[in-house]
Amino acid sequence: MKNIFFIAFFILYLSLCHAQDRGELLARLQKSNSQAEKVQILEQLATISKQTNQIDNAISYFKQALDLTDESGSVTVIGSLCQKIADLYLQKQEYETAVEYALQALSLHEKDKNNQKVADLQHYIGSIYKKNQVYEKAIEYFQKSYQYYRQSENIELQKQVLSSLSETYYLNGQLAESEKNYAELVNLAYASNDIKTETEALTKIAVVCTAEKRYEEAIHYTQELSSIYEKNKQINQLAFTQQNLGYLYRQKGDLAQSEAYFQSAIATFEKIKQKDATILSNIAVTYSMLGNFTKSQEYHLQAIEIEKKRNIPEDLADKYNLVAANSLLSQNPFQALQYANQAVQIATPANAYKQLKDSYLILSEVYNRQNDFKAAQDAFKKADEYSKIIENQATKSKENLQKKRIEAQERESDLLLLLSEKEKQSLALRQALLEAEKKEQELTLLKKESELNEANVKNQRLAKERAEQQLRLAEQLLETERQKQQILTLNQEKIMQELALEKQKVAQEEQQKAIELERNRNQIRNLQLKQELQEQKMRERFVYLGGLAALLIMLIMAWAIRRSNRQRKLIQEKNKTLEKQQKQIQEINEELRTSEEEIRQNAEELLVTNEQLESSLRQLSIQNEIIAAKNRDITASITYAKRIQHSILPLPEQMQATFGEYCLLFRPKDIISGDFYWLRMLPDNRILFSVVDCTGHGVPGAFMSLIGSNLLKEIVDEKKIYSPELILNELSKGIKYTLQQEKTANRDGMDLAIVLIDKENRKVEFAGAKNPIVYVQNGELFYLKGDHYEIGGNTTKQDVYYTKQQISLPNDESEKTTFYLFTDGYQDQFGGTEGRGFSIRKFREFLHQIYYLPMQEQERLLAENLAQWQGKTRQIDDICVVGFRV
Repeated sequence: MKNIFFIAFFILYLSLCHAQDRGELLARLQKSNSQAEKVQILEQLATISKQTNQIDNAISYFKQALDLTDESGSVTVIGSLCQKIADLYLQKQEYETAVEYALQALSLHEKDKNNQKVADLQHYIGSIYKKNQVYEKAIEYFQKSYQYYRQSENIELQKQVLSSLSETYYLNGQLAESEKNYAELVNLAYASNDIKTETEALTKIAVVCTAEKRYEEAIHYTQELSSIYEKNKQINQLAFTQQNLGYLYRQKGDLAQSEAYFQSAIATFEKIKQKDATILSNIAVTYSMLGNFTKSQEYHLQAIEIEKKRNIPEDLADKYNLVAANSLLSQNPFQALQYANQAVQIATPANAYKQLKDSYLILSEVYNRQNDFKAAQDAFKKADEYSKIIENQATKSKENLQKKRIEAQERESDLLLLLSEKEKQSLALRQALLEAEKKEQELTLLKKESELNEANVKNQRLAKERAEQQLRLAEQLLETERQKQQILTLNQEKIMQELALEKQKVAQEEQQKAIELERNRNQIRNLQLKQELQEQKMRERFVYLGGLAALLIMLIMAWAIRRSNRQRKLIQEKNKTLEKQQKQIQEINEELRTSEEEIRQNAEELLVTNEQLESSLRQLSIQNEIIAAKNRDITASITYAKRIQHSILPLPEQMQATFGEYCLLFRPKDIISGDFYWLRMLPDNRILFSVVDCTGHGVPGAFMSLIGSNLLKEIVDEKKIYSPELILNELSKGIKYTLQQEKTANRDGMDLAIVLIDKENRKVEFAGAKNPIVYVQNGELFYLKGDHYEIGGNTTKQDVYYTKQQISLPNDESEKTTFYLFTDGYQDQFGGTEGRGFSIRKFREFLHQIYYLPMQEQERLLAENLAQWQGKTRQIDDICVVGFRV
């Protein structure tokens, strides 16, 4: 009581102190004129609000501080404020807003190229997405963060982000990736002697192995954990590890070991004076499986007493259901009825639908055993109702989670665009401010220049006025001097003008005389030139006419000589040609005479030969009719055999009911086929399916297909052998025995691929005799080879043992995996421009190109691609390709 009073008083004292501090800070905030000081005060107010759990007030103060911090502020300060706001929204579980502010901080540090801070924030954002169950985005940011941390020497940060990444892969159902990353974490922890991290990672690997029902591996890792805990004397953890080993051995079917480990766990808990309801329930279930129902009930009731103290309705109802089931198994339905009804009473107010479903299933079985069938039916309907509620909740949860993931992706994209737009606006604003400052500086400079120019202009004006005054005085003096000079000049000019007029008269007279003399000389010169030109023209005309006449005479003579020579040559050539023709005619005449003799002889021989051919043709016609009749009989028989062979193949309705959507390309080379496909739906709803390629094709291949089909039916339906590799072992023995291959030279056999599809446990088991399987999962194509031994046909007398390979299906049933089983006919078909085989590589690539299409469309494309490749080349083998989705 005193302690409670002291705590209450202490809390009251702290709140009063904070109230006083807040009042002082608010007063300082109102008085302050410094932006930096205001930011500091607001941060202090936010911190006080956070400490007193006033989250909304803290957010408000931090946002005010963020608004006051302008773009020129420190990236560190702005980023820190954004992350503090994100922390508060995370505390309020408002994950979307937390991501918004964290992304703002990340954007700032990315621009600042602070890689360490960027990696820290990527890890932080990944953690927010993980808490919000948006696992794909969480994985994306954890991977980015880990890429940086791997390059650094900070092992602690590497371990932290790797742990987050591994756990997120597990939560997202990517168990293989989770296990791989946990294994890397184990190595890092071991190298740094970090036992805590090492044991946590080993525990998670064991959990992954258990989820995939790899109990041997889970036991190995759990035993390794047990050794570490025992060595370090971690008793509590050791007890839980022993409990886990008990559970794993029970799942494996080793009940003796299971009991031993549960007892060890109980003994270990007793050392630390603790009891654990889960361990008690587990050992109770183990005793129940061993048939010791009394011991089982003893431990169940101990577990119930512990759960009553914990007061968790779901767990307590579970324990009552377990003890009710144990009572039912021990043939005590009355007791089972009591415990199941108690479970219903506890689970109903808590809406514990799973526990209610289990309770009503137990009640239904109890009423059945008491022959109260109406009550049994009512209880079963109740169980079915709760089962549907659970399914609807799971479906709704999946839909909400998917919606949340899509919205998170869209919101992040929008936010990044908004941040980018804000950055552009910020840059534009800074640019505008710079431009404004630049213009202001230019205006200041212009103003100063203008003032200087005005002063210069004023000085220049004064200097100009002084210069103009001096100029006017000088001009007056010059004017006076010029007037005197003009008077002297006028007198001199008058005298000079008179002399010039006299000279001009004398010069004009002499010029007139010279002109007349030159005119007479030119007339004499022109007359002489005319006479010389006429004489020259006469000489040229005479030479031209004489040359032309000589040229014509020479041309006529040359033409006459050339014509004479050509005629002479033509006559000589014609004479030679005639001589040759005469010789050829003589030779042809001799050949014709010889040919006539040969033709007469050949004609006689042809008459004889024609008679013989006509006789032979009549015989061939009769034989052809016999052969045609036999061919019709054989074809009819083979066609009937085709009907028989098709009757052993699964019907389209069976294929449709089993796989839903499937594609089938079945092309016998010669009417009936050595290839066949085989299907069985097992009693436990598992599916066996096989595609088989028998030795040969046509009739021999068909015989082998009948033998193979019958042997498969015998192995599965009669011997109840369902595991693919064991089926192949038995089939190989059966072929050898049926064809007496150990006593004869017969070496016929078959190649095949067979799968066992287990939808409930989300796995497919595969075994192959020379034939592979191709499947596409999450867009990636996988190719598993079969063993290198065919079924039967080998020369060794020793039995061959085939191996099994396992393919895990996605936990989400909506994520389909596409499988292809096929014979070698498609890939070996000749064709193309070079007449080569299509090849398995091209076939795999083609399947990868079409896998996402509807199955009917895939079937059409497979046929079209084969026809295009084959062209006019004949089909060389039977072809069978089957595709389906699981």
